[in-house]
Amino acid sequence: MKRPVRVFIAYARKDEPTRDELESHLSMLLLTGRIVVWYDRRIIPGQDWDAEIHERLDETELFLLLLSSDFLRSGYAMGIEVRRAMELREAGSAQVIPIFLRHCDTEGAPFHHLQALPRDKKPVLTWADKDEALLDVVLGIKSVLAGLEPGDDE
Repeated sequence: MKRPVRVFIAYARKDEPTRDELESHLSMLLLTGRIVVWYDRRIIPGQDWDAEIHERLDETELFLLLLSSDFLRSGYAMGIEVRRAMELREAGSAQVIPIFLRHCDTEGAPFHHLQALPRDKKPVLTWADKDEALLDVVLGIKSVLAGLEPGDDE
């Protein structure tokens, strides 16, 4: 039996409602066991939040960076989460997908050279139909999953 691809969602608090909507659009991938999703709201009371995040970062195979100006100004997201995601990508053990939620300037960001979603980098919140934008994102994620899904013996 194949185990699911471990997905880490990095986002800004202000973008939490859109993160929730994206997770809803990932439902079939979750229900069929192709992915498991983790983000910081999954930390339970009493856990060392920084240690938990670092542990999850190190085991992640697919990072989803939910981009907005708030995300880019977050010292923790950019300094810890993005830095580790890019290290793992460079080591060949993870993929990183930037996902534009709102318009923002990413020139100079460590992920600026990566192909982003939705198509043409049109931010999710600018589409006339947000569900169509999120479906575009999910279809892009599915195209990446084929190369990431672990084999039976992993």
